[in-house]
Amino acid sequence: MLIKILNIIRNVKEVEMKTRPLEKIIGIIDNGSMIEIKTTYEHLARRLGAAIHKAYKGSLQIQYLENEKYTRVYWSRDA
Repeated sequence: MLIKILNIIRNVKEVEMKTRPLEKIIGIIDNGSMIEIKTTYEHLARRLGAAIHKAYKGSLQIQYLENEKYTRVYWSRDA
């Protein structure tokens, strides 16, 4: 499933680059049971989470941090 999720991430990134070239993925860290993706804009993080959730269902939580321009997106699914 990891490869399929990474393909979704790549596809979303390619679509976004066409219309929003400043929105980029700046890092992907595989921590074993968790993948951390760092982006330059909060909107890209939200779109990545939504695309993965659409493909694999599960639980999607989006936290907009008060008075900050950061967003934390958590997606999980029971195995």
